[in-house]
Amino acid sequence: MSLNNENIALYRKLQEHLDKMPLGFPSTKSGSDIKLLKRLFTPPSLLYI
Repeated sequence: MSLNNENIALYRKLQEHLDKMPLGFPSTKSGSDIKLLKRLFTPPSLLYI
């Protein structure tokens, strides 16, 4: 599945939300944070976050 700008924005929103948690989930310059979230969450499930 390719990531369009809308999906990337959803994954970035999820990453920012997770980063506020005590354990955190910081962003990376390489984009590996988004790649990991892409494997764990499908775009439709992101709409409920």
